[in-house]
Amino acid sequence: MKQHWLTLVLQTALVGITLPTQAARLTPVDSRLAPDLFVWTDTCNVWVLRDGDAALLIDLGDGSVLDHLDDIGVKRVEWVLFTHHHREQCQGASRLVGRGAKVAAPDAERALFERPTDFRQMNVSLGDAFTIHGSSYVRPPIQPIPLDRAFKTNDTFAWRSHELVVTAQVLFTG
Repeated sequence: MKQHWLTLVLQTALVGITLPTQAARLTPVDSRLAPDLFVWTDTCNVWVLRDGDAALLIDLGDGSVLDHLDDIGVKRVEWVLFTHHHREQCQGASRLVGRGAKVAAPDAERALFERPTDFRQMNVSLGDAFTIHGSSYVRPPIQPIPLDRAFKTNDTFAWRSHELVVTAQVLFTG
């Protein structure tokens, strides 16, 4: 089983750093060391781990990556792992309906994915860590996103011949 230490990948996704691109395309991260790892940049970095004609995505952005997976021979997405609930990570989730993809996210943010309207308050309170205020991107998803799995720090996530280790679980509140 291949073990991937995606600390750099997850940390990059968590802080929202985007890679400059000339045109929207799937870019190999390192074709020599990780020939099946790609990045797509839209509202966030979407990391694509390819295994044959299947893929696991880390974050989804606006979902436009789904229109380009065929460029690297991917026919189906089996899992989407969200790093956190901010809308720029998951606004394309509605595009997963009917594709058979499973979804996972941090256990500490499960309610923000599955019950986002519970956290949308008209009268914000800066003392309440779950009151959503400020930029629309830090708000939870518009529609609920049911999770097939929630992960915690140090969990191991096995997918096909790959093993991913969750190195950090951060609760983002805005």
